Amino acid sequence: MRSLPGVTICIFVLLLGLLGCERKSIQIRETLYTCKLCGSTKQVTSQYGPDGQRRTSGETITYMSPTYASCNHQWVQGISMTIPEPVSDGAVVLVRKGHMYGAFILLNQRVDPERTDFVWYYRTDGQGDLGEGPPAVRSGKGRGGSIKFGSFEISWSAAEEGKGWLYYGKLPGQEVGPQDVRICVTEHRDVKDLDASAPQWLFKGSPTDPGIRGDEN
Repeated sequence: MRSLPGVTICIFVLLLGLLGCERKSIQIRETLYTCKLCGSTKQVTSQYGPDGQRRTSGETITYMSPTYASCNHQWVQGISMTIPEPVSDGAVVLVRKGHMYGAFILLNQRVDPERTDFVWYYRTDGQGDLGEGPPAVRSGKGRGGSIKFGSFEISWSAAEEGKGWLYYGKLPGQEVGPQDVRICVTEHRDVKDLDASAPQWLFKGSPTDPGIRGDEN
């Protein structure tokens, strides 16, 4: 009879050990999604047991766009910072950062090796005329896997030969400040006679940024 408490303790310890092993085998996975229609984002948290089967799942809306309630959501995995359409060789892309205006033109975009050539222009005096005439305009050429000139830096990746993706610097729902880069893709093929500070241009710093016009501060 005196051995029974010891047996009970051993069984209790064994049960704790088994429960501990099971607890250690449980995996928590967090996956991010973006609605490709309204730009809202969510995080899905799932719990998987030792057998790999999902036991529980829950989701949290991390960014609710203004049209969230009326949207027939189409969720895709990942948080997208991409400008919706790929940019073709030769298209003028305008950028601004505070009172600085700039532009670049992608050329010879390639998949293998993944890189692009580009020509760039910018000025820091608050004026938007980016033609080669004004002495305040600086210009040059570059090559690489991202677009860098002056204080501007924009991420790029190849979509196909002659086309590439550009990326905003802010996630959906994040605040875009005066010193963040804002982008505006145009249909122009030359910066001659192009004024980046004109009100027709809408500059955005994230997929959900309402944007500011070229003449807005």
